[in-house]
Amino acid sequence: MQLIDIIKVYNTVCGMSCYSWPYDLALAISALKREIHDEVEFFIMEESRLVLEYADRDEHGNIRVSVDEHGNLQKFGSGDLASFTFKDPSQRAEYEQSREKLCTLEAGKNITVRRVAAPPEIRPDWLEALEGFIEFITED
Repeated sequence: MQLIDIIKVYNTVCGMSCYSWPYDLALAISALKREIHDEVEFFIMEESRLVLEYADRDEHGNIRVSVDEHGNLQKFGSGDLASFTFKDPSQRAEYEQSREKLCTLEAGKNITVRRVAAPPEIRPDWLEALEGFIEFITED
C-alpha cells in the first residue's frame, strides 16, 4: 500500500464522519481515522516541506499562488498538485518527481482491516477508497 492510498482513505473517512452510520461502521471509521493519523501528519509535513523548498514568495514571505484571469486557483498536472508559483519554473518536474516519490512510499503496514456489516447505501467512491481498510460483509 502506498502513502497516497492512506491520504485518500483519510479524506474519505473525514467525509463519511459527517454522516450517521450504524454503530459498527461508525466505530470502524473512527478507529481507522485514528490509526492512520500519524501517516497523514507525516505526508502533510513532507508535502509542506517540498512546497516551501520550491515555491516562490512575495515581498512578505508568503507563497505565491497561481491564479487565472478570474482570480481562481490554477491546478496543474492531475489537479492533485499544488497551485503555487515556482521560484524556478524549470524545477516543476523535479518537484513533481519528489512529490510522486513521497506519494508512493510504502505505508499502512500495520493497518487492521475491520469487518463490518455493509450499510444499505454507500457512495461508490467511498467504497473504492475503503477497499483494503474496511471489509463490508453482506448477507448472501
